[in-house]
Amino acid sequence: MRIATKTALAFAAFAAVCVGGAGGLLLDESREALHDALIDRQRLLVANRALVLRENLGLAIGELERLADMAEIDLDDGDLGPEQRLLGHAYRQTSFFNGRLELYGLAGRCRWAEPVSGGCREPDSASRSWLIRAREAGQTTLLHVTDPDGRGLIDIVAPVRRGGRSVGVLRGVIDLQRDRMFSPPLAEDLHPTTRVALVTADGRPVIRSAEVSLTDAPWTTAVSAFEGGQGGATVADAPGGELLLAWTPVGRGDLWLLFAWPLEVLDDDAERHVRSLSVSILLVGLLALGVGFIVARGLTQPLKGLAEQVRGVHGDAPLVLPASSRPDEVGEVQRALCTLLARLEDRESHIRADRDRISDLASHLEDRVEERTRELRATRDALVEAERMAAIGRAATVLSHELRNALNAVSVAMDTLGSDTSEEALSDARRLVRSEVARLRTLSDDLLSYAKEPVIRRQPVSVAELLELVELLTEERAKRLGARVEIDADAAVVWLDPERMQTVLVNLVHNAVEATAQRDERVVRVTARAGDALAITVDDSGEGVAEAIRERVFQPFVTARIHGIGLGLAIAERFVLAHGGTIQLAQSPLGGARFVVCLPLEEARGDEVET
Repeated sequence: MRIATKTALAFAAFAAVCVGGAGGLLLDESREALHDALIDRQRLLVANRALVLRENLGLAIGELERLADMAEIDLDDGDLGPEQRLLGHAYRQTSFFNGRLELYGLAGRCRWAEPVSGGCREPDSASRSWLIRAREAGQTTLLHVTDPDGRGLIDIVAPVRRGGRSVGVLRGVIDLQRDRMFSPPLAEDLHPTTRVALVTADGRPVIRSAEVSLTDAPWTTAVSAFEGGQGGATVADAPGGELLLAWTPVGRGDLWLLFAWPLEVLDDDAERHVRSLSVSILLVGLLALGVGFIVARGLTQPLKGLAEQVRGVHGDAPLVLPASSRPDEVGEVQRALCTLLARLEDRESHIRADRDRISDLASHLEDRVEERTRELRATRDALVEAERMAAIGRAATVLSHELRNALNAVSVAMDTLGSDTSEEALSDARRLVRSEVARLRTLSDDLLSYAKEPVIRRQPVSVAELLELVELLTEERAKRLGARVEIDADAAVVWLDPERMQTVLVNLVHNAVEATAQRDERVVRVTARAGDALAITVDDSGEGVAEAIRERVFQPFVTARIHGIGLGLAIAERFVLAHGGTIQLAQSPLGGARFVVCLPLEEARGDEVET
């Protein structure tokens, strides 16, 4: 066997052993790493979805607790009118309790429910565990109920406390099949084969996919792990093949979110990666074999030439080869190699010097970049903090002013009761306190309206009827201030959210009426025209908007009114922008201010648009 063949085979064998061993280890480690990464990825997916549910539950609990603390809920006064209005308003405005809102007395009798058409789900709940727990615990209790037909409900129960004692219970119901806050984390953007279950800590399902049976393996494995209080993931055998299960608690451990996927579906990418890696290893092995033959031929070629020259020498003559007939390739290779090494050494010294210089420059540049970055971050943090503190200061100033006025009014009422306990004084004090409570609730509603993202529900609305309703709602204030409201509207029907636009127009008309309070002629004119777009104009004969605040009139907490808080126009602008329209301030022909609302004419549709 020739040297070239031996060298090629030896090189190929060595390459095959190295590539095969390293490739095998790489395949095993890659498969294991991909498997672990897959489990971690799905566990993180469930944790993220649970985090969204947890935050939404926290917001829902906070909303119900705030509602339970409202002064209108007084089960001892024998008048359910304030409670009915409060629950009706809260049910229409809530983003969470799409099922219903129910108010119970301590004896368990349902006092009122929204919506009214459905009545109370449990008219007498004296023996129900949720009522007992809410009454005794003194804090919000999270309960979970699954209807027999599989429609998942979540009940949130908050005690109504007055004077340090419980006087009733407020229950909010979330229907997971119809809500827009909790259902997306359970179904949105998931693989079609995903199986979902939302269960209680003791393994009772709140809502689940049709394929999920929590009493059968491998689901019992995940349910049994709930006692540890921590999320986890595992791969378990199932009748249809292996399943990857991942679970994590929602909130304080009362609810658990459980996802499962067929492993073969999720593992498809990993298998493709392994197959690609195997093909790559095979190609590298074949390439090593070819390179071995080429390298062996290149190494033995000078020796073959030298052998030919030696075979040309005859007899006992000394081994002296003529220069012309002996190219002496080995010598040439050696001399060329020596020359190459000398050149490489010289070049290497230059490269090392250049590398040292570049390293020094890079080090200095990196230090300067880091220093500048720190300066920019410090400046940015200072600006953000200053803006945040300024916003907090503005809000705190407004809230402090309003709370101080309300407390002064209540203090006057209490002083009056201290010196005069007649029925008339008591009635006046009660009316004053209720008025201040209603004003503070309006302030709270305005703050919530501005803080929440508006949800636009479009429906066909008659422009003339909408303005007639606005005129009716503003009639009392206009008469009190001696102002005349004139309405001029087209008989057009457009698609918009009537409640949001009613809020916008009532705010504009109220502002216009109050702006005319110091004028002899007090006129407010509302005009609506529908062409390429719906244009609604509100003019007043007041003094107009002061130049100092014209550029900031739509910003929150900016107002020229003595008793204003500066949220009406900010809320109006948000609602108009949510419709895709515009609102602008101009000079009115009547001498005062003109607000122009321009809305695009939407096509007929019944979907909800959240902006």
